[in-house]
Amino acid sequence: MTDCPCPPGDMLEPDWAEAGVPEAERDDAHRYWLTIVAELTQQQTLAEANRHAIIRLVLAMLLYEQAQKRVVSEGLLIEAPKTKVLMQHPALSIANKQLNIIRQLEGDLGITVIKRDSASKGKVPGKGKKKPGGGDAIEF
Repeated sequence: MTDCPCPPGDMLEPDWAEAGVPEAERDDAHRYWLTIVAELTQQQTLAEANRHAIIRLVLAMLLYEQAQKRVVSEGLLIEAPKTKVLMQHPALSIANKQLNIIRQLEGDLGITVIKRDSASKGKVPGKGKKKPGGGDAIEF
């Protein structure tokens, strides 16, 4: 993996407008970008090869928030448009899907709480020493 050719923390931030982020959410995108890049810089794992994963993570976080706001404002259950029968809010499914994407990307980048220490040490969670009595001792 090639390190970012720019100074640490100075990875080129995308133009969020070109990425399709609504103007009202661009400040949030910028904050998320800075937070993620700072975290990876601190761990010394920031690499240009991860730029697209970071962009996808920021976009997933924004979509998660959009969906979550809809659920909070409109409720978990809404009336189906045609039948008027109560159904789960479709935005809840979107929020849950984005949360799964966020978890996956955070894991890939090594920035989840569980995987953070392992990524910075080049270890894979769950691959560790044998614990007394058999089985693997999970080392984080």
